[in-house]
Amino acid sequence: MKKILLGLFCILLSCFVKAQDTALANKDTISIKTDSALVQDVENTMIDNLPTLAIDDDDLDNNGGSGVSSMLAAGRNPFLNAASFNFSMMRFKLRAYDGNWSNTYINGLRFNGLDNGNTPYGLWSGLSNVMYGRDNVLGAQPTSFGFGSAGLNTNVDMRAGNQWAKTEIGYAFSNRNYQNRIYLTYNSGFNKKGWAYSVAASGNFANEGYVDGTYNNSYSFYGAVDKKINAKNTLSFISFYAPTEYGSQAASVQEAIDLAGSHYYNPSWGWQNGKKRNASVNKSRQPVFILSHEFRPNNQSFLYKLP
Repeated sequence: MKKILLGLFCILLSCFVKAQDTALANKDTISIKTDSALVQDVENTMIDNLPTLAIDDDDLDNNGGSGVSSMLAAGRNPFLNAASFNFSMMRFKLRAYDGNWSNTYINGLRFNGLDNGNTPYGLWSGLSNVMYGRDNVLGAQPTSFGFGSAGLNTNVDMRAGNQWAKTEIGYAFSNRNYQNRIYLTYNSGFNKKGWAYSVAASGNFANEGYVDGTYNNSYSFYGAVDKKINAKNTLSFISFYAPTEYGSQAASVQEAIDLAGSHYYNPSWGWQNGKKRNASVNKSRQPVFILSHEFRPNNQSFLYKLP
């Protein structure tokens, strides 16, 4: 009798537990369904409140004047590098414009030649270590340093206070228009008294370059000092001098190349009284001095004055 009562008790207990599990499952199902419905309502509300953008043909035609600032503005554009240095020897012209359509500024002062409008790059030859701070604007776009032009507009900031604080000594060997190059650069940065100094010197040497009759004896010197008078006024003075002398290579025709048996034939050189001479020698000796004053009334504007 006791076994029968114990069996009935076990059966009733199992039925009760099963009923509780079924109720909990139904409750979870109802909760899940309720949560899904809530999510669906939120999605429908967001879709209804999304703004609608209408773009017509006039908007598409007028968006050509917008400009996007590049994160790489601090560095030179790879195309400009190739067009200015590598392709220039093949008579390549940037945007098909002559050199006088491009403007070059140093510390806000336009340096295009008054005779032909071209940029006299020889005045600062060998001073690339102190010319990293530059702004390039291509085409007729607004510039902060000039009126602009159809070609390339470049402004180089050579002030001592804007040079990276460093000391650099280097040597280079090349088989192009020079064989040996040595350079020295020192930039102090602003000290506690508001002074900044910068000096640089370099020399390029080649008794004879890769092409017969060519040679190079070039030197470059640079000195600059800045005095920060106060938070609004800064006085700057820079000077550079690059005396250069080099014998260049002239173009030659295929017939002359075949007769000489070399693709590096140079018709500009020959022997005179037992000495190798070059008929195309370029010399440049022109020092440059720039004194400027910067007045910055606030962080958003400044006035740059040249004497």
